[in-house]
Amino acid sequence: MPGVRIPTKEAADAMYLEELPAPGGRPRVRIPTKEEADAILESLGGKAAVLESHRRFEENRKYVEAHSEELTARYPDEWICVAGRRVVSHADSPEEAVRLFDESGEPRGGMFMQHLPTEPVVWLL
Repeated sequence: MPGVRIPTKEAADAMYLEELPAPGGRPRVRIPTKEEADAILESLGGKAAVLESHRRFEENRKYVEAHSEELTARYPDEWICVAGRRVVSHADSPEEAVRLFDESGEPRGGMFMQHLPTEPVVWLL
């Protein structure tokens, strides 16, 4: 979204300095206070803008899900960035796909990005 202010890494880190202990000794992030949550929402353009961005994201995600076979055939083993239910950019790496997306002038709010593998992905858990 044009004009959206994203908190700096330092500001974001400052919000989470007080981490809660978790089992096994690994820290977990605490839930922000209402004031912190309001500041985060405001930095993203407000609650209405965040909800609209999420609605567009879901619309684009559902488009990719519904057209996954044809998209994979057209962009095999590539990363795609979708906005407005259309592929705006595609590339071999996610970084390049985002760079090309940004060059298109499309706003990032609601963009959906996915890799389209031609072979099944195996997850070992």
